[in-house]
Amino acid sequence: MQCVKIRYYNVWFDLIVKTEKDIFIIEYLVKQIRVGKVFYMKDIKRWCAFHGIDFKTHFVYRKEFTLKANLWNLYSYWRFCLDEKKIYKKIANVKLIELEDNVGYNILKQW
Repeated sequence: MQCVKIRYYNVWFDLIVKTEKDIFIIEYLVKQIRVGKVFYMKDIKRWCAFHGIDFKTHFVYRKEFTLKANLWNLYSYWRFCLDEKKIYKKIANVKLIELEDNVGYNILKQW
């Protein structure tokens, strides 16, 4: 298993490569970033989710930034992480309602 690292200010995204297809997809993302397309943290997360790419993030203090900039970026990263946890809690709290009729069962089976 390989890992491709993408830096967004103080945050490193470690994209997990599992297959040859993942390499091709991640190369496309890297090309988009290099030509100047703007990606925010949420955009990278959504892109990875849409393409089925697993990722991890971590924050790194950067000496070339001021203390104020590092603190602001840390605050933004924490907000990003909290949003992630809220999304997973919402997904975990969703309960499937068992339907008694066959039509409802077939609808659930198709999902």
